[in-house]
Amino acid sequence: MDFEQVLGEKYKLGVLSKEMVDNLESPEQEHDASLKFPSMLGRPERKWRSVWGGFPEGGDPKQIADVAPITNRGGSFSQVENIDFECPHIMGGYDGGVEIGFNGVWNERKFSDLLEILQLAKKKSVSSVGYFVINDQYFRMFPFSGVMGVTYNYVFVGNGVTFYVHQTPSKQIQPIRIRFNAEGLIGVDFFEKYIDVVNFISRIGFSIECEKLSRVDMQVMVNRRVSDFINSILQQRYVCNAKRASFHGSGVFNLQTFTLGTDLQLCIYDKREELFSGGQPEKLYLMVKYCFGKDWLLSDIPCTRIEFRLRRDILKDFDINTCDDLFDKENSLVEYLTTRWFRLLQEDRKKTHTSRQASSEIWREVSNEFLKWFPGREGHRKQVKRNYRRVSSANDMLLLQAAGCLASFIGKNVDISDIDSCDVRVNDIMDKLRVRIQDRAYEHSKNLQISSRVVKTNEIVDSVSEVSDWSAG
Repeated sequence: MDFEQVLGEKYKLGVLSKEMVDNLESPEQEHDASLKFPSMLGRPERKWRSVWGGFPEGGDPKQIADVAPITNRGGSFSQVENIDFECPHIMGGYDGGVEIGFNGVWNERKFSDLLEILQLAKKKSVSSVGYFVINDQYFRMFPFSGVMGVTYNYVFVGNGVTFYVHQTPSKQIQPIRIRFNAEGLIGVDFFEKYIDVVNFISRIGFSIECEKLSRVDMQVMVNRRVSDFINSILQQRYVCNAKRASFHGSGVFNLQTFTLGTDLQLCIYDKREELFSGGQPEKLYLMVKYCFGKDWLLSDIPCTRIEFRLRRDILKDFDINTCDDLFDKENSLVEYLTTRWFRLLQEDRKKTHTSRQASSEIWREVSNEFLKWFPGREGHRKQVKRNYRRVSSANDMLLLQAAGCLASFIGKNVDISDIDSCDVRVNDIMDKLRVRIQDRAYEHSKNLQISSRVVKTNEIVDSVSEVSDWSAG
């Protein structure tokens, strides 16, 4: 039975082309993945796949090209190198979901040309597929806007990276945000990919002044059954510094996923089950090619993924704001996550002195894999220290929520490009807000003196204004 029959019959994924299947049996082209950026040197030598792949050369960058799909999210099967007989077995690294926002300034002429391309592509994407070419690289435009804190007018994807471009950026709005998708990082050194994306952004006319990481996903995969992990958790053989745990699966005797935490989240799940559930043929293809190999595909070897997801507030706790910070601290960060934030125990958890209890064999394997795949910058590794944020009171949280809603309303209904009219409109909104609060206060507090109500109302509106100014800044 050939690979096409295996994928089409055994796993019922008859959407993979013969060309993709043939690539699984072809020798892989050599690829030198040495990093181009001096500050990123020191990554372990592994056989990473190329970052952007081989895109056709030539073509008018202003032309809205009718080209073949680069897959539905931006990676081309036909343009990916062929697989070697021995898979490189890249079983760890950064996962899709890493998000970065960039502040800076556009070259006016290049930005005008870019907007022309994006407007045409978005117009075309409404009725068909909006493919276009920039710097000899193909992209697909989505017909909708994207929300990343604010609404971005243009959302397009190319070779596993989604770009969010704002049409009228300001000091309060990051002009460009990017999200690395899973198929863009499978078999790829994240920092090399990041450097290529930064270079691409520079070529289209954007000068980066600073960046902010808003999400980071770090993962490893081990050939263990997910039940080995879940059973230990159900038996209370673990210690952690988080709440809000949940299990998912097809019944109490077939749990396949465990999640823990919110802003800092741990997810342990059956990767084999996810891949063979269908709907992600490009991811299955790339993972067999670069992570598992053909033997895994034709067998029942288990695979469990252990993944940590860190959002912006948690990254700030660790003083990780840029990719350079992440590179310096990734090794000590995963050490903290796998030894101090969560771990499985060899024996039943005791009521006290849990820090003295030994980790289980399976969790020591996981911790070692994380340290292996996230080695940090050679000679410049920095230790992480978590600085916990002040827990806000309920009133503070409500005030921040009100300020956020108000800022969003102003952003959607006020032309911030005209400063004078913007000030007038904002003052008008604040006056209406003051009247509304006074009416509410009167309805619910008829026994209060009118003068005291007015004073209190002015204090609330001033507080909202201050928080709104703070959040916008």
